[in-house]
Amino acid sequence: MRWKRSMAYLMLVGLLGLTAYMVEPLSAMASEQSSRVEQTLLAHLEARQPKFALLIPENNLQNMSASIHAMLKDHTYLALDISSWRYSALSFGAFSVVTFTVTYRESKAEYQAVLQGVHYVLQHDILKPGMDAYAKEKAIHDYVVLNVSYDQSLTHYTAYDALYDRTATCQGFAMLTDRLLRAAGFKDIILSGTAVDSLGRAAHAWNEVKVDGNWYQLDTTWDDPIPFVKGRVLYDYFNLTNAQMGRNHFWNHAGLPIADTNYLAQLQASHKASDHALIVQTGLFAQEPQDTFTSLAKLQVDLAAISPKSHPKYLFRFPFNEVKKLSDLHLPYAASFNYQRDARDPTYALVTLTVMSS
Repeated sequence: MRWKRSMAYLMLVGLLGLTAYMVEPLSAMASEQSSRVEQTLLAHLEARQPKFALLIPENNLQNMSASIHAMLKDHTYLALDISSWRYSALSFGAFSVVTFTVTYRESKAEYQAVLQGVHYVLQHDILKPGMDAYAKEKAIHDYVVLNVSYDQSLTHYTAYDALYDRTATCQGFAMLTDRLLRAAGFKDIILSGTAVDSLGRAAHAWNEVKVDGNWYQLDTTWDDPIPFVKGRVLYDYFNLTNAQMGRNHFWNHAGLPIADTNYLAQLQASHKASDHALIVQTGLFAQEPQDTFTSLAKLQVDLAAISPKSHPKYLFRFPFNEVKKLSDLHLPYAASFNYQRDARDPTYALVTLTVMSS
């Protein structure tokens, strides 16, 4: 009987044609079988194999689609990299030969180029000696924003596009951000959902990253708005809480870590000079009481006292619904005002005063 079973397996091998792809026999107890099936399947997918086959117990085959979706939920980069997949099964008693056909957005060579490129830019362009976790995360955020422009043609979707073509949709932004963060030692998840901006509601992707024990929401795409401006980095969607991001980003929260740490408060409580420097570098000082105004009279006094030469630009917060009152200011110099709603607290506007040259 053992000889007959071996011959049957060899016949299956012959029918499948191993020159094209590999068949792997999987046999164990039910729970172990399921785990081994997923591990083996994941290994093939991570290797970006377009076609392969597995010899799978019938009891595992019944929930194959659900198992694949559950597995991809835990591997968010891979889930976005897979454009389509399908499988077909050929039953042989207690086992089935399951053939998978997968289309990837990144080829195997492109994915390897992403891993190599990420390692290179981290070592040569991003990470510096003495950086702590928060400084590393900001440097990664800044690299993506400074080097990638949003692809308005909607034809570049991957980390490879973002890294080498320097343009991508939100998916490419999030995928490159994910690989950089993970290669630098951070835990990261790519979130897929929808977001609402001035153009309406649309599918969107961004990141959730764990920094120094705390989870934060991070959207490098929305910190790099259209049109692309060389050297411009925004921090409107940098390290937000779920509640802050949830005002215009929408996603399924089930099974995901909760981002509920106030980033500014975390930096303020730190004893590291580098963390306090981040408050200035990200413009978060405008969130502090001395740069948040509710009275036009108090703002008038403060702005009149600044030196235009030493402060050609000044950032502060003012109630969003009253921002038009800024036109009533009387200053000893000519100035222009640009403002946008504060993503961390939409009741305020973040206002930039720019002294106009004479």
